Amino acid sequence: GDDGSINITVSGGTPAYDFDWDNDGAGEFGDPEDLTGIAGGTYTVVVSDANGCEDTETIVVDSKLTIGQNAESVISVYPNPTNDRLVINSSGNFSIQLFSVNGDILLTKSGVNQMEISLSEFSTGIYLLEIEENGEVQTVKVIKE
Repeated sequence: GDDGSINITVSGGTPAYDFDWDNDGAGEFGDPEDLTGIAGGTYTVVVSDANGCEDTETIVVDSKLTIGQNAESVISVYPNPTNDRLVINSSGNFSIQLFSVNGDILLTKSGVNQMEISLSEFSTGIYLLEIEENGEVQTVKVIKE
């Protein structure tokens, strides 16, 4: 969801600092030092000090998705985006299917409580992970970097 946050601490240079985050699309300074209410993804900030010196940092916020109506039906998928390994945690029996964006089934597995899958054989891109637990089906967009 949009409940993530980034809290940075700046050191070096000459205070005061000015910030430009890439998530607002504005491309200009005046953004807050920290971000709240953000979704999982990759964020880049440019920090400028009082002398006009700049430094850039890229921060990855992992996404953890939870589905279910009650505490007995909780699934989490992380890290997302990922370079290879994807972990699926559950509170019981579940099954997954990994699809390409054009709908081809790439992987089908079943697990209990936790499963780790490797995406090493797949190209960089977007995939759809369908998770079924206790009759509830959720589709998660998975990004392989």
